[in-house]
Amino acid sequence: MNYGFIRNVFSVKSIFLWAFSIYSLLLIGVAIITNRDLSLKDYFTTIPAEHVVYGIIHITTYLIWCFGVTEKILDFSAKKYAIAVIRAIDKL
Repeated sequence: MNYGFIRNVFSVKSIFLWAFSIYSLLLIGVAIITNRDLSLKDYFTTIPAEHVVYGIIHITTYLIWCFGVTEKILDFSAKKYAIAVIRAIDKL
């Protein structure tokens, strides 16, 4: 991955996690409000497949942001970028 992209993603990680957490709470609230006539047991036995897929995608994205965007990957891409810059200078 490009160093500039990784650096930018890493810099907005905390903002994204806050926004994503608020969005998650809103989704849970909407699910509760739209299915308030169903008991919790009835909702989970008749849960639509789309809700399951959306939930899996949502949780996967959250986990990637939590555990995939780290200083380790930032350092790796920075070193890779530095080597590419040195090689370009050597070719001059």
